[in-house]
Amino acid sequence: MNNTNPITKLSQTIQRQDHSEIKITATEMYGLGLQPSIDFYVHHRENSEQQWKLLSKRPHKNSKNMPVDDYVKYGRPEYLNYVSHGEILKVISLIGKPMSILN
Repeated sequence: MNNTNPITKLSQTIQRQDHSEIKITATEMYGLGLQPSIDFYVHHRENSEQQWKLLSKRPHKNSKNMPVDDYVKYGRPEYLNYVSHGEILKVISLIGKPMSILN
């Protein structure tokens, strides 16, 4: 595919029924050897009047030793309490696609 104007960074804001908002941002990155990869981050705010808060992607430091129920409540990375894997993949999947699909 000849893609002269690909999407390299994209944000999607999702409003929840409780009026809180989530913003998922995916960015094309380059590491050693200039191999492309995609990183993402997630922000949350309780309502449109508040500042965005960056949600952690790190699990609890003892997450590997927690019983499953505790892991689900306390051990998962913070962002997974606010977004699903599908919502993240929806944004990530558009990186590298032509900008024209956003019109």
